[in-house]
Parts: sequence; C-alpha cells; structure tokens
Amino acid sequence: MDNQNSNMQLGKVIKFIRTEIFGISLLDFGELMNMSFSALQRYENGDFGKKFSNNKYIKLRDISEKLSSVVFDEYKIVRKSKNFYISNDVTKIGFNKKIKNELGILYSSSNLSCKENIDKLKNMDVSDKDSLTGFIYTFFLLYAGIEVIEDVVFKKSSSDFIKIVDTGKDRISDYKSCLMEAKGECFITGTSMVHLSEDSADILVDKVKFGCVKLLILDPDWIEKHNEILTFLDCEEDRKQFSYEIKNSIRKLKAIKRSLPEGLQNRIDIRTYSTIFPYIVSGYENKECGKMVVEITDYVPERFRPRFVLHKNKGNDLYDIIKRKVYSLWNNTRLTKEV
Repeated sequence: MDNQNSNMQLGKVIKFIRTEIFGISLLDFGELMNMSFSALQRYENGDFGKKFSNNKYIKLRDISEKLSSVVFDEYKIVRKSKNFYISNDVTKIGFNKKIKNELGILYSSSNLSCKENIDKLKNMDVSDKDSLTGFIYTFFLLYAGIEVIEDVVFKKSSSDFIKIVDTGKDRISDYKSCLMEAKGECFITGTSMVHLSEDSADILVDKVKFGCVKLLILDPDWIEKHNEILTFLDCEEDRKQFSYEIKNSIRKLKAIKRSLPEGLQNRIDIRTYSTIFPYIVSGYENKECGKMVVEITDYVPERFRPRFVLHKNKGNDLYDIIKRKVYSLWNNTRLTKEV
C-alpha cells in the first residue's frame, strides 16, 4: 500500500472516531486532544505528504496516547455555544469497549480476508489506559496496511516523563495545554506571567468553576531593586523596566479575579515572592490525576533552558518533590505576600 493511500485511510479513521464515537466537531475534537484544528484537518484530508510519511509512527503513537487519555481521564471543553463533557461515569462504564467494538467493525468491513489481523485486534485487552493505547496504535498500523509483528506495549516509566527539551520551541503551548486540561487544584509560578494574564484569562475563569488556582509571581518591587540578577535579559534598560511588566500582569490578574461572581473570587489566590526561585511551573492535581510543566530558570544569559512535562504517577517522586518546593515558597510568609 503506498503512502498516499495509507494517509487517506488514516484520515478516515480519525474522522470516524471524531464523528461516530465522540460525535463532535473538528475544532472541539482538536481542543479535546490539545491538538490544533489545522493538524487534524490535514489528517482527515490525507495532506501530510512526505514529512508525515517519514514520521507516521511517532504521530500515530501520539494520537493513540491522546485518544486513550480522553477516554480514561475527565476532560471538559467550554465554548460560548455549548458545553461538552466526557464524565468519569461514562469512561468507567465501558466507553473504551465502545471504541474497541466500533473500530473493530470498521476494520473488519474493509479487511474481510484478514482474519489473523481481526483476531489480533479482538484479543487485545482495553481495560486500562496503556492497553487501550496499544490497541488504538495497533489498529492504526493494521488499517494503514502496516504489519504488526509483536504486541504493542505502552508501559509508563516510574518517572512518567512526557517531554524533555532545552529549547524555547512550543514553550507557551506546553504551558497552555497543561492549563486547558487542568482540573482540581492548579498551581502556577512565574516571573512576569504575561502570557497567562493576556492570553489565558478565559481559561482561568473556567478553572475556578471546578477548582482553585494559586498564582505565585515575582514581586515587582523586589526585582526593581535587584534587577541586575535578570541576566537572561540582554539590555540593561529592559532589566530596569521589567518590574513594570510584572505590575501590569498583576493588575490584569486582579481584574480577572474581580470579574468573577463573589462566591468564586476566593478560588483565585495571587501571591508575590521576593527571592530567586528557579522553577517556572504550571501544574495541577485532582485526586490521583496530575500533570506538571517545569522550566528551570537558571538566570544564565542564554536561551537554552531545561523544560520537562510529566504526569503525576504512583511512585513519581519528582512530581511530588517539585510540588512540595512550590508550596514551601507559597507558605513562606517571610518571602511571599498576598496581592
């Protein structure tokens, strides 16, 4: 089977999952999986070309993991015209079985002579997220005409890293994606929080309806006195003016808080800190679920900063260590104060 036919068939599968199983628009499906509308449109149009063909395994694995996460974790999309929910009740009472059954029927109808492959799909377990991910990934490969020699196993490591980089690529989208899927207790640290206060106001408003948001931002008065430490800014004048950028963000964040109904205003808590804190963190925790984007701000005058994304997982010491560090500063009344 040539690459063009493979891409077109995979597009049909993506569209089938979106329309027949989830029954939602391309835009909503994109937000549900934290993927762009244009990327999914290119899947459905079979329009990735040579670059996609060379990296199909990576992309298919990524989509498989996102789909299984949608099924096993609670997600919510809020739009002006409607609300879309996949509740825990639905996911726990066999929604994963529905995906397996519907995809199995689709594969069977287009591969009537491939009994061995059909049996392989039927016999795969979908009782947990890793197993369902393996099933969807295997399905994609078989549907595209790519033979699967061994069972595909998606077993998470104890650290459960999703991403490790040292460049600024996708930096803002990593933070925003984490905030969009956040639920329960959200904790965010930063220096100026410009992107949060300007681009994510609507997301913050949504989060406090079902949880709380704790924002820890650099104290503008303190950094005005100690602006020489901002060595990641090349220009001395920019370092001197940086405190005004923070003050502007605080003003906008306070305005977001005031805009909330009175009963929800106390769910946004803003504090400033007066020290060098090397972690920029966007994270959340909701019972057993959690995720965290962490960037090491080392104040070295260069653009390369370590950044990693990880899930909360049983035995995941790093997630707990960093969260404890964030809250040790949050609760330190000598270094922090409420806004």
